[in-house]
Amino acid sequence: MLFEYTTSPAIPSLKIGSPLVDITLYYAGREITVPALVDSGSDISIFPYEVGLQLGFVWEEQITPVPLGGVFENVPACAVLVRGEIPGLPASALVCAWAKMPSRKSRVILGQMNFFRQYKITFEGYKNAFDISPRPS
Repeated sequence: MLFEYTTSPAIPSLKIGSPLVDITLYYAGREITVPALVDSGSDISIFPYEVGLQLGFVWEEQITPVPLGGVFENVPACAVLVRGEIPGLPASALVCAWAKMPSRKSRVILGQMNFFRQYKITFEGYKNAFDISPRPS
């Protein structure tokens, strides 16, 4: 499924966009649809603290800490399992890092672990587009 890069409303003249896609995350009978950055440079999929709260996660009940790097270095995070669904694609189980960082400082990131293991991702920057397809058998 082909998606166009999303340009920044703050800088409409900037022709470079970001590979953003809406994804619905499900956990314990709750769901939330959020824009997510498809990021081949991120080792793990990450979502901010408020997203986890809206899904019903309780920080004090998490038992699997996850060390993060880059701009998330020193941000506490825990491994959680959610189901993710992008319209037009099969849903899949996603291992994510739930980061104790506010949404205003971060967004949902779909990274190598394990979003890129569930789908075939092709970036076509020259077309300002990217493709997400079911993983080949």
